[in-house]
Amino acid sequence: MAPKSKKQPEKKSKDNPVPSELNTARKVIFSVTLVLVPVLFFVFLEAGLRIFHYGGNLDLILKKNYGGQEYYQLNPDVGRRYFTGSQIAVPQLFEEVFPVHKALNTYRIFLLGGSTAAGFPFELNARVSSLLEDRLQVLFPEKTIEVVNFGLSAVNSYTVLDFIQELVHYQPDLFLIYMGHNEFYGALGVGSTEYLGRNRTVIKTYLKLEHFKTFLLLRNGIAGLQSLFHAGPKETSGETLMAYVVRKKEIPYDSPDYKTARDNFKANLKEILEIAKRHKIPAVTSTLVCNLKDLKPFVSVFYPKINKTEKEEWSRYYHNGTVYFKQGKFGEAFRQFLTAYQMDSTYADCAFLMGKSLLFQNKNRTARYYFRRAADLDALRFRASAEFNRIISDVSHQMGVPVVKMDSVFNASSPHKITGNGLIFEHLHPNFKGYFLMAKAFAQELRKESFIAPESEWKAALPDSEIRQVSHVTPLDLKIGALRIRKLMSGWPFKSGFERGEVLINPNDPIEKIAWIYDNHRISWNQAHFEAASYYENQKKWRQAIDDYQAVIKIRPDDYFPFLKIGNIYLHRQKFDLALQYYREAQRRNTASPFVYAKLATVYLAKREGEAGYRFFQKAIEYDSKRPVLKPQEKGIIFYYMGLIDMQRGRPDNARTELNLSVQNFPGYGKAAALLEKLK
Repeated sequence: MAPKSKKQPEKKSKDNPVPSELNTARKVIFSVTLVLVPVLFFVFLEAGLRIFHYGGNLDLILKKNYGGQEYYQLNPDVGRRYFTGSQIAVPQLFEEVFPVHKALNTYRIFLLGGSTAAGFPFELNARVSSLLEDRLQVLFPEKTIEVVNFGLSAVNSYTVLDFIQELVHYQPDLFLIYMGHNEFYGALGVGSTEYLGRNRTVIKTYLKLEHFKTFLLLRNGIAGLQSLFHAGPKETSGETLMAYVVRKKEIPYDSPDYKTARDNFKANLKEILEIAKRHKIPAVTSTLVCNLKDLKPFVSVFYPKINKTEKEEWSRYYHNGTVYFKQGKFGEAFRQFLTAYQMDSTYADCAFLMGKSLLFQNKNRTARYYFRRAADLDALRFRASAEFNRIISDVSHQMGVPVVKMDSVFNASSPHKITGNGLIFEHLHPNFKGYFLMAKAFAQELRKESFIAPESEWKAALPDSEIRQVSHVTPLDLKIGALRIRKLMSGWPFKSGFERGEVLINPNDPIEKIAWIYDNHRISWNQAHFEAASYYENQKKWRQAIDDYQAVIKIRPDDYFPFLKIGNIYLHRQKFDLALQYYREAQRRNTASPFVYAKLATVYLAKREGEAGYRFFQKAIEYDSKRPVLKPQEKGIIFYYMGLIDMQRGRPDNARTELNLSVQNFPGYGKAAALLEKLK
């Protein structure tokens, strides 16, 4: 039998094709590869960008360690999520901190909104969040009250919506929401330079994508290309943020842009409250306040369909009204304005002058209607219209959320019951009196709604004067705010030009000069208060000096230095028990400071407790030997007193050694030399 031959492999040919299953598998592999390659590319790109920290850290909250304890800290750079332009200083959050591990007896409130929520033009102790925290802490001394401020200038409800989705995870007990003025020109608004269009879904998607470094790279690349081929907004080094954010200077009432901003605000507010409700976190909203009586509209526009003849007739009545108004004939002026208003009721200046004419006739209620109407018609939309307040009230009531009627509170506290310069600096930012009133109104609403504790358990409210004292807001803080308002109002839209004019300061006011130095970033906030306190000490204005040191203690309770300085004042004034109290607080915060131990020793000497003083002098020398900070003269004086105490206690050998050290360190100190001679 012939042997079987080996089977030869079949040749691929048209007559012998590759199996269809193999073809299908190759197609699948090819398709998957086509998808995976770009996906993997972007995954590795994202990973690389994160490794090299591209674009910096844009997280809302950072984790820090202070003194061995973990804290959350607000990220000042988070504003770069919303501003792509490099021509301005991007608005920043204050670097507030709150503990990672929330104590059982803590009540934590998060305040959200724009520049008013942030406290502009003030900082730290003078902001509404701090003033509210002061008031609540006085009412509930057994609790720890935290009011953390997430207010950010030049942003609107899109930013608040972006923030709140993250903040629900940081154990808040309550959200306070004050927003609405920035819906048109705040970042991503319909009239803003940071414009993305009108579609709310697109804007929300954009905000979610900004959490990816790859998207930031793409965004910044596009912005860079645009800057090469397009001359963006006119920009100068003197231009204010208020001027920079405006892309559309005219947005007439009830126009398409107006309606878009209004509708998006309503949808954003509803979603914000839904998120809070879904996470079982209570919320309180507030209506908005603005200057109705003392700030004329920025931009007035005619009704689009008014013809030339009608406009000429309107102008005649309006002109006649202004003439009568200047003559003090307010009744006749109002009648002329009213005739013009009936022909075209959209011109904001006309409504404003009608309000003024009625005000001078003591017809306050009707005057308020026309002032409110003038603000609504102002086509440069830096102030929210009354319709926004109605939306805030309606949406909040639908969601079962309490509303603070802040506009009514401000009207009720103003002359003629119309909000004006008495509580508002310019168009909408409260002065200190206004922020104090705002904090009080928030607290009253919390009490009414039994937040923190049942209403029956709330203590009787203290007089405002006592609350004001614990706020530690000093003249320096108020002058910093006033200076910033003058800077703001030195440019557009308060002045005709975009570039800010020069802001002069009073050369005879040392505190205003310190405020100017601080606002120009030459010294820190703490140092500014130390400078002010030093000035008051030189003037022997002890109470004012202590207030500025206390202002720093409130913000930096871990800093020993202001305690030391207050102790020095009380020592100088021979109030030894108070001096001892503050020196001990300084020692708790810095257990290795020779200065603190030397001051403690000095107080005990003044109290005729020599042995206690001696021990603290020893501590001062001991710590100075480890890390020298005392001047030779200071060490010489310390050794002198140690020698004196040893002489009085019958320790001549010790006294001789210490007096010799005194003379060595401070040869010109006659007391030590004389005492040493006496000892011989």
